[in-house]
Amino acid sequence: MQEMQRQPIVVGVDGSEHSMRALRWAVREAQLRRVRVELVHSYRREGIAVASTAAARDLAGKVISDVIDRHRELLDTVGWRQTIVAAAGGGAAQVLLDAGHDAQMIVVGTRGLGGFGELLLGSTSHHVLMHAAVPVALIREQGQGGPFDAEEHDGLRPLVVGVDKSPESLGALRWAIDEAQRRRVGVLVVHGVDAPNPAELRVLGLPFELVAVRLEEIRAAAREEVDRQIYRSVPVDGDVDIDRVIDDAGPAAALQRYATAEHLLVVGTRGRRGFAELGPGSVSHQCAHHAAGPLVVVPHRPS
Repeated sequence: MQEMQRQPIVVGVDGSEHSMRALRWAVREAQLRRVRVELVHSYRREGIAVASTAAARDLAGKVISDVIDRHRELLDTVGWRQTIVAAAGGGAAQVLLDAGHDAQMIVVGTRGLGGFGELLLGSTSHHVLMHAAVPVALIREQGQGGPFDAEEHDGLRPLVVGVDKSPESLGALRWAIDEAQRRRVGVLVVHGVDAPNPAELRVLGLPFELVAVRLEEIRAAAREEVDRQIYRSVPVDGDVDIDRVIDDAGPAAALQRYATAEHLLVVGTRGRRGFAELGPGSVSHQCAHHAAGPLVVVPHRPS
């Protein structure tokens, strides 16, 4: 079939079953968006000798050819092309970033065997998430809550999106609403309140009634802010059900509570109060390591 000319979805493949699941997820996403898929494989030069470099590239070619042969029928439903690149100083992460700079999305699996190995657990995934100019989808083989079926791409469960008061999470919410319309599912907006611990407040000698009033004020302010973000995000011609939940567990814990292995979880980067820069301790970072199912991290694009 003729390749579609709009920006593709880029997926890193290395021959592992983990990356195969990422590929199948990417194809189904491409079907929804009516775009092609670009399969990207990275290999390392084995030495300075020309023969060693040629051998490494030949092996890489065999890996990606096997991937294509196994998924030819599925790939042909969207159109596709392959890219094989020798990893340089930036490693596999930079290969993906370069290939996906103008893509609609970069999709990666977890615990691969080759150049895209140990994603979510090491420096490669962190580098991709920190520097990608487009949304990055992380597809797990098995989440904290058990296995999920990546093939059931258009399930009936809503998308779960983390929202705070930042423009960065506003971008994630808009992306989630747009995606939910494609899938014909709803959106569950989750806000984890950074509320003080009632027990700690009472230790300070504050009356129970005062503590309860203060906590309810915090929750009310959070509900108002989330409702404002939702109002700013829904398109005029939008037709998607949106629910919201305010949880006292805090941002990361709240998202892990509501986003099971069967949900697609969406978070933004470089936000405030929880959905902050993708560093240790941030919500995005914690979700990348502990989300039960597939995760999409949406980068902030300043206007």
